[in-house]
Amino acid sequence: MKTKKEILLEFIKEYSNQYQMEEYPQLTTLFLSEKLNMQRTNISTLLNQLVKEGKVKKIDGRPVLYQLVFNENEKRDFESLIGHDQSLKEAIMLAKAAILYPSVLPKILLTAERGSGIDCFVKSIYEFAVKSKVLKNNAPYIIFDCQSYSENQNKIKDIFLENQGLIQKANTGLLFLKNAHLLDDYLLSDFLQSMQHLATNDKYKCIFICHIDSLQKITSYTLMNELDYTISIPPLKSRSLKERFDLIEMFLNQEAKQIQCSIQLANTVLHSLMLYECSGQIKELKNDIHNACANSYVRIQKNERHIELLLSDFPNHVRKGMIYYKHYKDEIDELVSSNSQYTFTGDQVLKSTALQKEHIYSTIDEKKKELKKQQLTQEETDSLILVELKKDFQEYFYRITENIYSKEQLEKIVSLKLIQDVEDFLNQMSNQYNILFETKTLYGLALHIDTAIIQTSKKQRLSPKEKNDFIQQFPEYYKQTQQFIKKINDDFGIHLPNDEVIMVMLFLICGQEEIHHQEVVTLIAMHGEHTATSIVDVVKKLSGKKSIYGYDLKLDQTINESYEELKEYILHIHQGKGMILIYDMGSIRTMAESIKIELNIDIEFLEIPLTLIAMTSVNKAHELLSLNETYQYLQEHFKDLQYVRNNSQKEALVLISSLESELVQAKNYLLEHFDLKDIEIFLIQESQIESIYNRIDQIASQYKIKGLISRQEIHLSQYTMIPLSNVYKLNAKSLDDLFTDEDDLENLFDYLQEQFEDIQIEDLKQPLIHFANKLEIILNQKIDYDTLIGLLIHIICLIDRLKKHLSPAVHFQAASDILTKDRSTVEKVKEILLPIEQICRITISDVEAATIISIIKGKEQ
Repeated sequence: MKTKKEILLEFIKEYSNQYQMEEYPQLTTLFLSEKLNMQRTNISTLLNQLVKEGKVKKIDGRPVLYQLVFNENEKRDFESLIGHDQSLKEAIMLAKAAILYPSVLPKILLTAERGSGIDCFVKSIYEFAVKSKVLKNNAPYIIFDCQSYSENQNKIKDIFLENQGLIQKANTGLLFLKNAHLLDDYLLSDFLQSMQHLATNDKYKCIFICHIDSLQKITSYTLMNELDYTISIPPLKSRSLKERFDLIEMFLNQEAKQIQCSIQLANTVLHSLMLYECSGQIKELKNDIHNACANSYVRIQKNERHIELLLSDFPNHVRKGMIYYKHYKDEIDELVSSNSQYTFTGDQVLKSTALQKEHIYSTIDEKKKELKKQQLTQEETDSLILVELKKDFQEYFYRITENIYSKEQLEKIVSLKLIQDVEDFLNQMSNQYNILFETKTLYGLALHIDTAIIQTSKKQRLSPKEKNDFIQQFPEYYKQTQQFIKKINDDFGIHLPNDEVIMVMLFLICGQEEIHHQEVVTLIAMHGEHTATSIVDVVKKLSGKKSIYGYDLKLDQTINESYEELKEYILHIHQGKGMILIYDMGSIRTMAESIKIELNIDIEFLEIPLTLIAMTSVNKAHELLSLNETYQYLQEHFKDLQYVRNNSQKEALVLISSLESELVQAKNYLLEHFDLKDIEIFLIQESQIESIYNRIDQIASQYKIKGLISRQEIHLSQYTMIPLSNVYKLNAKSLDDLFTDEDDLENLFDYLQEQFEDIQIEDLKQPLIHFANKLEIILNQKIDYDTLIGLLIHIICLIDRLKKHLSPAVHFQAASDILTKDRSTVEKVKEILLPIEQICRITISDVEAATIISIIKGKEQ
């Protein structure tokens, strides 16, 4: 029962909203007393309480007036509709447009299945029209349901068209015609003509809304052609589960207010309410909830202030909703918490989580007990237990392992024999199925089996059907798990229940961390739009595999743009096991070889020069050669085509410039000043970078390119490149000297100075370089650039350790071999180290000198 204060506030709200002008109306105690048939003194007391609560404002004077306080947060018109910002958004936008567009007679066709919330939607249209000043506060609001008179069309005609009939009464208001499809078309046409006539001659104004069931076929010409707007309201099944939950919440709170009791229900009841097939739409949902509350109210005990809704309070078709839970589990679980009790108080929803039992079997027992209370069948209970088993188990897994952080901790609780059995089992499963298990899987499974051994029970919690359904989901683990349980039984002289097979399988499923299967990636890269990607689409469809990708090198972008784009793509698709690159022209390979080094990705190359062969064929055909001549030319020039490139040991030096004279001059200088008897020199007279890349690729197919000497910058990581001007370096004694970048050495020395602040690197630069040059002579072995860098770093680190009186890092085995076999060389090396010793005031031992020799000779690993 509502209190007198609630009745008073409700009346004030309804009256104020109905008669609101610029502001809410101001009311006297006398007026309220007469309207509600209550004593003025009681009214005055209640009003003062509402004033203190901030719901009503008091205006002093004679007489004292009371006014409803405007609440900005109170939802009005369309905002009060559930789904106003989701499923009803489009319908509301159209309704607002129809009301606000200047017209004396907006005619709206509303299509919706019966029970879809039609009355509420039309009421919101009316409230919006009032708020928008299209209608006055007390404007007529008339509803007529044609179904009540569907067998007597003449009676309907009289009700509408007679003097002071509904059409005239609806003037300046809203006329809502429900189930208009039941009207004869001529009659509906008469209504519209009458309204139009009144609007023309007597300043008649009305919002006219016709509703038809969206399941009905429209045959009326008037409905199809004479109405201005068509608005559709979606059925309940087309609305989101979030909206359905909000509707359930609203209806349960309404019932709680009506009976002045809170309403409690388990999450399983909400599952059914959210998923059962509601053919009667929102109205059926509301009625089913109302009837269930009435059934539950019968059981209420004296002085109890709450009722509990059980599934047995609902009809059978509602209970069937639970069978759909597994199909919508993820979405439902976001809205309704598992193992929770919900309480609807009338104003809010309270949620309490059931206390989790320590053991998974206790959780199952409690859940079955709760479902039994709902009067579910055994089959329905088994189905729900299985659906929620994995989630319940994950919570159990977390609980039993949250305080175990190490195997040493576990050994204080569980026997070493059991830990070993569990560890062997997990290793076997890991190797067989290529999966990794979290460390806590060992802890959890060992603790669980330990508890099962101590508290051995013959009780079977899971039905045969539950077990069979679960095994069918994960058949690959079943046999090995059975063998593991048998081993536990044999080792500890017990007999674990068959339920343990399922529990162990759950540990395997919940405790594993899948290895992402890495594959060798195949990349097809070709010139032109959709060339490579089209081939990839065909391969994917025929093979059913996904580890193949395509890159189309666009002809209208620069080679540098293509390089960066290809690099990003390779980095994106690489899975860690390398890549096969199938390409059509050498420029792609040249770029990819550079990318291979830059990204440190293993790439192997296959050349399928379709583009080059086709270009050659077109060019020869353009020379007006015959079919046979063109074909023979292609056969001759591509007969030695190699898909896979041989690893050649012949070395080449590549000179690049657009000026022939510059190339010839540089080549002659190199031949005159350096020993190049085993090195082939190639000249590329070209400025177009892609042509340069193609030519480099052709040379690389036959030779090992030692370096590039170019007038323009060539950004290829796989080759050392110097400008042409470096050819004429006066201090270069060999090609290695020529390709040694002095800036790189300076950068190295700067880096070493930052790392070793106590060593004056500047004083050591020249002595170190002289030492390296003399070392080459003593060892009769060329020191390449990478080895030089390693040697310099090693010596600086050696100096640092000796100055700090730390043991030097030496390779004793390698140094011992050199001291034994080549003592004289060690003495020579020590001699050329003297300048460095003097600068740094250190002494380098024989073993340390021998270690330096081993670095150059390649014995230092």
